[in-house]
Amino acid sequence: MAGIDLLEYLRGDGRLYEIVNNWSSQAEVMQTHRETDGELQVFYHVKNSQWEELWADEVFIYRGTDTSPGNGEVYTLTEKDTYGSVWCPRLMRIGDAFRRSPTVTFRRKNDGQPIADKAPFQQITWLRLIAVHDRFKFASGIELPNVAELHGYVDNGGKPTAAAFEKYWYAKAYGLVAWEDPNSTWKSWIAQVFTPETMTQRVREQLAWLSAIRQRRLTVPRLPQATERGVFVVERIPSDFVNIRAYPTTWGRDVGDLHQGEQVILYSPEVNGWVLLKSPSAQGWVSLQNGGVAFAAAPDPEPILPPDGDNDTPSEPLPPDDLPPTSFVWPGTLEDAIKMRDAYRLVEEGARRVREELDRLIAMME
Repeated sequence: MAGIDLLEYLRGDGRLYEIVNNWSSQAEVMQTHRETDGELQVFYHVKNSQWEELWADEVFIYRGTDTSPGNGEVYTLTEKDTYGSVWCPRLMRIGDAFRRSPTVTFRRKNDGQPIADKAPFQQITWLRLIAVHDRFKFASGIELPNVAELHGYVDNGGKPTAAAFEKYWYAKAYGLVAWEDPNSTWKSWIAQVFTPETMTQRVREQLAWLSAIRQRRLTVPRLPQATERGVFVVERIPSDFVNIRAYPTTWGRDVGDLHQGEQVILYSPEVNGWVLLKSPSAQGWVSLQNGGVAFAAAPDPEPILPPDGDNDTPSEPLPPDDLPPTSFVWPGTLEDAIKMRDAYRLVEEGARRVREELDRLIAMME
């Protein structure tokens, strides 16, 4: 089953709305701001002027800095000595749980210096997609469609605890619309929606020192240049099929299935136990599962057509080139006739190239 793209829920479209809470009288006007950083999709959950920074690539959604802890402090997240940390996969199924392990550093908001009595620490937690609600009604009475509910859990020996320590609700086109701390009963929720005429656009507070820390945002590594190894047959898989994914990780987008006995083209190099291949139905990465998936050289290789190509062979032979001319009365102008003739010349050239390619394939198979 394909996963749910959480970017559609976490990243709002810029609309303005109010969040209230049950621990103070101070409300927050929320808005999502969008930017780009190369191929990364950067966005901010702006709360009045404070903000949380997030970005996404094709596999994960990341968090970087949060300016809203209070007391003149912010915190930044790092992972693998790089700015930012994975917050969740882009694609999750209901019930999926994902382990996060950022290093958290609290800093002074005015100059970015680490807080002396708050040493950086690694925080290991889990995030689970609980549900995607067709409609969800909040304490204010506002009811929104397409709401994703996620729960955060403390790590307990490599597994999430039974009870959540945080709960989040994200609505398509909005972003974060509700939050809850089950241990303290603190809650916040959407209370009203504004129009641009009734509420001004949010302006993010600036951190002049952040650019020195944020020289490069964390993202999935670039993949190496692939080299074709040849045609192989799927000799062994541990189940009826295995997934073919767009990126070599179990959180990569599912682009197809691989079955035993299929012939495929394999590529090198392998990446962290994953191999790139092209099957008759898809091209992508397959986990070798510590030997659970194995290939053997194909004794009688078959041509592997591109997955997005037309794999059907014609049921009737192509018509000959020397068909007799058709006599008819042209109803249009001379200019129309010239345009039609030139268009058919393009069609004839395309048909010629197709015939040449089919001749080449037939010669290879004979």
